[in-house]
Amino acid sequence: MAPRGAVYIQRMWDALQDPVIAAALVREAPDIIATFDSDGSFLQGNPAAVRQSGYSLAELRVLPLAALFDPPDLARLSAARDRTLAGEQVSFTVRYRRRDGEQRWIAVRAAPIVRDGAGGAVLVFARDVTDDVIRTRALRESDERFRSLVSAFDRAFFVVDLDLRVAGVFGRWVRTGGFDARAWLGRTAAELSPRTGGEPHTSALQRTLTGEDVTYEWHYEPGGDGEARRLRVNLSPMRDADGNVTGIAGVAADVTGRVRAEAEAAALRARIVESERAEALGKLVSGVAHELNNPLAAVLNFTEDLLDTEPDPDRRAALEVVRAQALRSRTIVRDLLTFARRGGHRPLSPQEPGPIIESIVKAMRPGLGRGVSLHCEISDGDTSIELDRAGFEQVVTNLVTNAAHSAPRDGHVRLIARRDGAAFLIEVCDDGPGIPSEILPRIFEPFFTTKATGQGVGLGLSVSLGIVQEHHGSLEASNGADGLGACFTVRLPVSARVPIAPTPPIGIPLVRGHQRTPSPDAPGLLIVDDEEPIRRALRRFFERRGWRVDEATDGLEGLEKLVAPGAEKRYAAILCDLRMPGLDGPELYEKVRELVPALLGRIVISTGDTSGDKAADFLDSVNAPVLQKPYELSEVATLLDQLRAGNLTGG
Repeated sequence: MAPRGAVYIQRMWDALQDPVIAAALVREAPDIIATFDSDGSFLQGNPAAVRQSGYSLAELRVLPLAALFDPPDLARLSAARDRTLAGEQVSFTVRYRRRDGEQRWIAVRAAPIVRDGAGGAVLVFARDVTDDVIRTRALRESDERFRSLVSAFDRAFFVVDLDLRVAGVFGRWVRTGGFDARAWLGRTAAELSPRTGGEPHTSALQRTLTGEDVTYEWHYEPGGDGEARRLRVNLSPMRDADGNVTGIAGVAADVTGRVRAEAEAAALRARIVESERAEALGKLVSGVAHELNNPLAAVLNFTEDLLDTEPDPDRRAALEVVRAQALRSRTIVRDLLTFARRGGHRPLSPQEPGPIIESIVKAMRPGLGRGVSLHCEISDGDTSIELDRAGFEQVVTNLVTNAAHSAPRDGHVRLIARRDGAAFLIEVCDDGPGIPSEILPRIFEPFFTTKATGQGVGLGLSVSLGIVQEHHGSLEASNGADGLGACFTVRLPVSARVPIAPTPPIGIPLVRGHQRTPSPDAPGLLIVDDEEPIRRALRRFFERRGWRVDEATDGLEGLEKLVAPGAEKRYAAILCDLRMPGLDGPELYEKVRELVPALLGRIVISTGDTSGDKAADFLDSVNAPVLQKPYELSEVATLLDQLRAGNLTGG
């Protein structure tokens, strides 16, 4: 007995063989059913063909296909017809135009018909799929817009399935960040990063599959010469309509610049704190140094004054010890002021660089270390240069020290000093590896250093450059002709002024003088200083040398003497302290400029501190000679003699 299902199918087939039933099925079918002859002419069609086209059956039989199809669609239709007539069953989608002009899409299935003696024909089944095409196009356009939008962001977007395999990677950063998206597809984080077992990604992905939003940072090294990057990764679970997690959506943002900026900001804040601490310490040191300078000046000046008149050898020896210690203390105080100075005024005086460089080399040779030797060649060492000795010594010492650090073990440092036209050159070179080309442009930047942490803060060369520029010179860095060894060249302008005579060595008496009453036509000196010991020492010294000396305890008393009748004839020189109570040095200078300008060029400024803003601004604005306390009496005498001879100008 045949199965019930088989019997049913057989009955349906038998029914379809009945022409009446077959005709009814064609007539009631919702889809287009039509036949075409071999040249494409319409033969027959069911009511759906008439209804959907808008034409009558008679119109369809005489209507050319070009009226229903645009050229591209007609070409596709003709190609499908030829294949069908060759015996194929063909499926395709094509667009046609209704009678009212509306264009519709139909999915077509064509099969060949064999007619006895009448040639081939084509049977067509067509379903209107316009809505499906529109939805598909909309989805495709939406997908393209999404991809375009994603590609416009400098991010990496990715999708991970439930097996933790990458299902998609896209975004502009994928192209610029060194990723090969094709190599990532279908692979797990563990497969992509076998060295780390896929961490930190695997654990973050597993947490996301539990429904958690996860954010973490990833230190990514692309390999080769690519720069290491810092990425911030955000993961979120993807869910279906029932809320079940179906995968993971991720966004990776390159935050390297932000991390670097934060690190640089933190470093800058640390530098600012350090700078503020150094500035506060500098002000403290400056104040202490200034307070020490005045009593130290008195000690040094009175010692020199006593040496000028003391005949007893034993007493002279004792005074020489006191003087030597005073000079040593002066060096310490000036070093403190050099440390405290931050771009302040550096009093310059004409000096011979040769003896200064020789003393630096002599002091540094034993302490270079690692067998490094220092070779020195000095020519034209008696050339006159405007120098702040402490700053000049600091520059040369720093350059030699850096060269010794750069030289190899048992290496060599060469110092050559010579005159070159209107400039005096100092070259300090080593036989080390030289300065890398990428570092050379930054070598003088503040806080830039190639030394290991703890071995330098990167201020030495920057400070040296600043000091040289304050001397109106230049400092340049270069490598040797063969690329080995670094060379630093200092250029300082030659001075037209005569160098101040150096202090006589310890044990050799200073210029001897004799106490005498000044003559009425003797040169007059006005000392304006609030420190009584300094005034007394200067008075004793210069009166023995034939000067008529007057004193003023402050700026106001000094102004009274300078505006008095006959002051222009009486005073050949005015030695004025900078910091005084009441009317200070700068204020007195401006009053003289206003009331007795003829005396302005005879003013010599003396000060124990040139690093303060007010003092620095004032000294930068005037052309008056400057004596930095504690000074030696022979230095004052030489300066005043030059002033009287017209070798110095003021105002």
